[in-house]
Amino acid sequence: MSFKKGFPFILGFLCLQNIVSGQTLTGTWQGTINDHEYIQINIIEKEDKLCGYTYDYMSPESFCVANFTALYSKEKKVWYTESTSFIDNKGGHVLMQLQFKQVNKKGRVEIKGFCYSLSPTSGKPMAEAILSAKKVADSPATITLFMKDCGTDN
Repeated sequence: MSFKKGFPFILGFLCLQNIVSGQTLTGTWQGTINDHEYIQINIIEKEDKLCGYTYDYMSPESFCVANFTALYSKEKKVWYTESTSFIDNKGGHVLMQLQFKQVNKKGRVEIKGFCYSLSPTSGKPMAEAILSAKKVADSPATITLFMKDCGTDN
């Protein structure tokens, strides 16, 4: 391939990479925990912070909805979430932490990482699961009161 023919392709590829890697996380993400438990992650991104809520569902008798906040590690390029409180909980779920990266897969941005169940007594991680989700909307399914204060110190 000559430089003249290859240059537009390379330039286009670099621009696409820049757009995809700079995509905002704000929106609704749907996926799975360990390939079988459904999870929906609703996010508002403000600079290097996230807030929102997760909805994970196994059955009508086993689901939960929980608020979270998150910080970004620029060194590791990883988001670290911390569940702060339940909005709803049926089936004895515990709060969790998510740890994930944005990944470009076949031209589409996904989030991949891990989910950690937190011990109800110590608050420390006690079980690890694999997290995978795709963006399905550019805004959260619902914006809660908790999310309206995202990025403030209130």
